[in-house]
Amino acid sequence: MSLAYKIKNREEIKEIVKKSLQENYFDSVLGIFAEGTLTPHLGVTSKVPDIDRLMIFAPLMPVQASRVISNIKFTENNLKVLCILKPCEMRAVVELVKLKQIVPDNLFFISFDCPGVLEVTDYRSRINNGKNPVDESLASLNSFNDFSDNRYACSICDKLAPKLSDIRIRSFGVDNYLEPLTEKGKIFMQSIGLELAEVDFSVYDQKLKTILDKRAGKRALEREIFSKEVNQIDAFLKELDGCIRCHNCMVNCPMDYCKECVFRSPVFDHPSENYNIWLERKGEVRLPADMLIFHLTRLNHMSTSCVSCGMCESSCPTGIRLTRIFSFIGEETQKIFDYEPGRSWNEELPVATFREKELDKI
Repeated sequence: MSLAYKIKNREEIKEIVKKSLQENYFDSVLGIFAEGTLTPHLGVTSKVPDIDRLMIFAPLMPVQASRVISNIKFTENNLKVLCILKPCEMRAVVELVKLKQIVPDNLFFISFDCPGVLEVTDYRSRINNGKNPVDESLASLNSFNDFSDNRYACSICDKLAPKLSDIRIRSFGVDNYLEPLTEKGKIFMQSIGLELAEVDFSVYDQKLKTILDKRAGKRALEREIFSKEVNQIDAFLKELDGCIRCHNCMVNCPMDYCKECVFRSPVFDHPSENYNIWLERKGEVRLPADMLIFHLTRLNHMSTSCVSCGMCESSCPTGIRLTRIFSFIGEETQKIFDYEPGRSWNEELPVATFREKELDKI
């Protein structure tokens, strides 16, 4: 049994958000907003009327919200922000707080059981063909069906339910609930007038497990395929074939948080005479230079904190299957340290923690 509030319908959540602004529980709300016929976007607003355009269950992740939150809350300020996030964005927030890229003071998090999202291009294509992706996603939620087959990263995500947000929206099925996961969430819900009652979610959890098991099965299969296909450096280079070193994957990855990046510094701004040396030594030189070292450095930098959101692949202009590279290699790295990104606020980061003899087995 868990304490929860049964909402009348999903639109009631927006009324609760409006009330939280009107009564100054929060100064602003961050989430996905509609904008006429344009593609919905991530935004933050302090205006109550804007909440009518809030799309809490939009099957879209145009950017990783944790990156934006790290801009808003990189330093301490008094802005009280209600953040409505997908579970992978919530896990990324946890990692960025540990990495001191987000000051969590005055932040409040609502997340929901996520059926999956569409790539922006797919979303726009469906709109242009007269379909309504939001209605399609909501129909999946209502019938307790998965919506993840439309995006690779979502189809192998077995962490679709939030664990550390202040409030969890149990969004599958026709009866939806707001469940406080923290004392802060419970206090907010009670203070705003929501009556909490004990609810048995055993049937809900069993149905959700069916979706999780399906995704976990696909993840295991895809991991096995990847390990067979990419098991040496030549295969790894083939996997990265087409990379133009645009840095899109780095720019959109929530775990590539460095304010000053070595790949955007004089270190990799090679002087002209280097090309003469390379040509004499190698003959043909692949350009832009340093493609392999770029990806290997990224893996070394962020693999312990990869939350498998798939934004690297979403932002790749040449369609490289980056999700399986970073997600599966990241998973293996995390196993070495018995670490799971976004699992706990208190679990120490492997990259920031020294344990004597921790790698003896390796």
